[in-house]
This record gives sequence, structure tokens and C-alpha cells, in this order.
Amino acid sequence: MLISTHCLGHARRSAHILLCPACLLLLSSCSADAPSTDAPTSQSRTRRAVPLSDPNQGRSGVITHDVEAAYPGVHIYTACDDRVAKLLDMSGRAVHTLTDRRTRPSGRWEMVEPYAGDEFIVLVRHRSIMRIDWQSAVRWELELPFQNDLAVADNGDIYGIILEKTVKPCFFSSPALYESLVVVSPEGEVKRRISFADILAKRPKLVALVRSEETRAAAEDTLFPGVRDPLHTNTIEIIPRDVIIAGRTLFRKGNVLFCMRNIDLIGVVDIEREQLVWEWGPGILVRPHCATLLENGNLLIFANASEGRHSQVIEMNPHTREIEHSISGAATNAPFFSEGRGSCQRFPNGNTLIVPTDESRAIEVTPAGDVVWEFRSCPLESHPDKRIVLYRLPRLLDVEKSRHLREAVRTPTLDTVLREYGVAIGEIGGTRIDREFRRKGTNIGFHSLVATDGDVRVEMEIMAPLPADIAKRYLTAKYTIVRSQYGPQPHPYPGVITNLTDCPEDKKPVETQVEVLGQAVVVLLANASERFTFGVWEDDLIKHRGAFCVLYVPERNALFEVRIFQPHDRFDRDAVLKVLGSLRGIAAH
Repeated sequence: MLISTHCLGHARRSAHILLCPACLLLLSSCSADAPSTDAPTSQSRTRRAVPLSDPNQGRSGVITHDVEAAYPGVHIYTACDDRVAKLLDMSGRAVHTLTDRRTRPSGRWEMVEPYAGDEFIVLVRHRSIMRIDWQSAVRWELELPFQNDLAVADNGDIYGIILEKTVKPCFFSSPALYESLVVVSPEGEVKRRISFADILAKRPKLVALVRSEETRAAAEDTLFPGVRDPLHTNTIEIIPRDVIIAGRTLFRKGNVLFCMRNIDLIGVVDIEREQLVWEWGPGILVRPHCATLLENGNLLIFANASEGRHSQVIEMNPHTREIEHSISGAATNAPFFSEGRGSCQRFPNGNTLIVPTDESRAIEVTPAGDVVWEFRSCPLESHPDKRIVLYRLPRLLDVEKSRHLREAVRTPTLDTVLREYGVAIGEIGGTRIDREFRRKGTNIGFHSLVATDGDVRVEMEIMAPLPADIAKRYLTAKYTIVRSQYGPQPHPYPGVITNLTDCPEDKKPVETQVEVLGQAVVVLLANASERFTFGVWEDDLIKHRGAFCVLYVPERNALFEVRIFQPHDRFDRDAVLKVLGSLRGIAAH
């Protein structure tokens, strides 16, 4: 079959959207949004998994990508391996890999945050944070029980969440797990530590909420039986600007937005005064995650269980305290639900990236609810019926901020080149271009492309602008040439009685048709040599099988000659025809 499946951690080649000439990498992911003490147990170090109970069972990586509708960017994927993060483009191709190369590395990477252009801050779950450069060299490591989230301030300070087991008598008389906000300098030194519990303790109604029976029940949901996790702070974000709505300053630059799962609380704290300045959520939300500030001053929140077995992503106005918009997990074309974890990200075009963690996938949804991009983590090798949990999949939108990243994503793909001619080829659009040649004639441009991934090779010859009458003659001639190569030919071996050999009927090209851009296109399926040339039929010379077609797109004044090769014993006819049929017109760039 033409679809190749390999987990990213074990593959020897880059990832693409690969339903055909590019092999679909099965990307893995692992993370858990649950508390721990300084020394995680063996259970907390074990990868989590969820059952494969979806219609796309067995499909992994990027399985949907609408090039026109999806918002472009690069993803930080930190669930591939214990100590690895991969930067993935929109096709799922790994453009760069970060890894702990030290002899004695730290534990599992939970998330990676861009830092200072070409560097990164890595959160090592329950162990530390460390600053690394583009080549993964560690500049420093700060050992504290960090978990769940990181944020970077304009001055380079790093904000993190640490977990500590301690006694807060205003809440419970016995030890429990509480989070603190820690501010770390660019050099890796702790500048400040603020207890979230102490801030909440100043509000009697919040003290009562934490002590309530409902919260007590939620607080028992922990990896450590008998140790409460009353708050479970899972998200922090530094407010980047003053937020003024209806003439009222709600938040000031430098305030910190946070989310607490076990008391259903979204809040904003003034860290200079260590005072809560705004709060919302109890009685409305259920186990929320990933509160983030939008450009319009509203808040975007992943509401885990607001609709029973369907989650929501809601947009609420912090001034009116009203929900202005929601994306229901029951209403989209791809329903979503995550009971305990999840994240969301809004893009400038209005689309929203949703990660229902417990389903181990990510979807990009338009304001109308259409899914235009989807990614799924890969099944566990030891348990093929389960996927590794996908914690988050943040998309970096401004790759120009990083010189190395800008250069890494500059490598063209089939789609980026074909867009020049107003077309895209959805099934193989993410395949990287290996070789490219352009030549400008007197009136016609000639463009040759070779793209490979693993054992699949795609060749294209493009001529544009090309008048229809010339295109018709060229098209006829090219089919004639390929067919003639399977007629009587000089024998390749010396010493034979005759110097001509005839191609057996079962080795001649098979002719079929596929509809492309509204026209029936003839496709020849023929054997090819080790060097990807047609016209061979001796068994010892047949190494590949290829699909050949030529089509003219009058709206673009462009002629496309397409050849797709695969090893002869692994050639997938149906998949190849599907690829050719995926060629479609788009707005020319």
C-alpha cells in the first residue's frame, strides 16, 4: 500500500502529509496534566494512552489540510519522545528537532516555549526548566518541580508553575498539593515566588469554594491517593497590554491570567500586589483549561465538560461576564471531548486550533465550524488499540522572528510551487522538493520538479504559458512516445539470435482514466527501470512501476506532465489515481 506508517521517533526521514508519494509518519505524543510531588512515582513517569475509538483509527499525523483555509504556521510537538521536541510544518514535516543530548539528561519534556529568537525554554515535567539553543545545547537548568505551563515576559523573565506539598490551614489541616507562580531571570535565577493559595485565601468566598464537598471530590483526582490537589493550576499567561473595555481598565500589562481546573476558576492576578483583580467560572465551567487573552479583549477558554460528553471552546467578555461565542464539541464536523485536559488557540483569520487531549488529536476549525486541518498522534507500539496522549500542539505564527526557523521552513513543497500556477495537489502537497530546474524560453517557461519521500518519487514537467493548440500537439506526442517504448526494441543482451525483443502483453502499459479539474485524463500505468525510465519489461530490469499522465489546464494556460514512481512490488494503483484526482484549482499566487 502506498501509505507508509512509521512513528516519528523511529523514522529515518522527514514527515509530510503523506497519503501517497510522501509517507504518512505516525507521530507520537505523550503528556499528562496531573500533579506530582518533587519525586514523581513510576506511575507518573508512564506514558498515558487513550483508546482508538474513532473513524480514522490507524491514521496518524496530518490527515486533513485545506491549504487555502488553514492558517499557516509551525507547530511545537513535544510528545514525540521523552526528551524530544519536533517543529512540524503544516504538512506534518519535521523541519527541526530539539533533544537533550547530554550524557545524563533530565526527564520527560512536557512543553517547549520559544525564547529570544532562536532559543527555547523546556519544561521538564516535575523536574526543572532549562534554556537551550537551536542546536539543543543547554545554557542552564533550574531544578524545581515545574509543571503544566510556561510564559515569557517582554524583559526575558520566565514565568512557571511549581507544585509543592504543604499545609494551608485556611483550606485543609492536612498536607495537600498547591501551586506557586515562580519568576525566573534570563540567567536562570529565581527572582520571585508567589503562592496561588495565599492569593485565594484573601477571598472568603474562594476559601469556601476550595473547602466545598464538590471541590474535595475533584481534589481527590490525583496520582497520589490520599493527597489532595485542591486547585490544579494548569495555565498561566502574561497580559501583554492594558485591557480597556467600555472605558474601564480590566487588566494591566504584566498581570497574569491563570486557570484552575479543580475549582473551575479563571482569574487575573496583580503580581506586584499579589492580589486577585478579576475572577470568573465557578458554577459555569467544569474542569477548564487554557485561558488566553484575545486581541479584542475577550478570553478564549477550553471548557472541558460543559455539555456532558462534549467539550466547548468559549469566548467570553470579561467586562460583561457573558459568553459571546462558543464552538461546541457536538456541533463541529469533528465532535470533540476531553474530560481532564485540552487547549485552544485563536488565529488572525478567525480559525481556532482545538486540542482535545483525551482524544489525542488537534483540529483547526473555521468560524462556521468546518474542520480545515487535523492532526492525530500515533498508536502505542505495545498497544496498537491506543494512541499516545497529545497534551498541546501550539502553532507558531511568525516564523520570521527566528532566523533558523525561517531558513528551515523555506524548503519548498509541491504545494508551495504549484500555487504559482493556481493549482494544488492535496494528497501529496506537503512533499518536499528535492530538485528544481527553471528555464525561460522566448515565450514559454519550463519548470522541472523532483520530489521524493522514502521509496516514492514524484516528477513534474510544467510548461506555461502555453497556447491550447501547442499543448494539444505536445500532449498527443508524449503519450505516443511512452506507448512506443513498449513496442519492439533492441535486445539489451549481446549474443542473442535476433536483436529485437517484443514486450509481452502482460508487461505493456495499462491504460485508465481519472477525472482531474473537470476533465477525463488518460493515465498510463507502466513498468520502469532503476533509473525511473519507462520502456523496460525484462524481469531483471523492472525495478519500479509508474503512473504517467499529461493534462492541460486552459484557465491557467499551463500543461502538467506528471510521473509518480514506486517500487514495483509495493505499487498502489488506487492510491496513485487518488493522488492525481486530488489536483484542484486555487487562487494563483
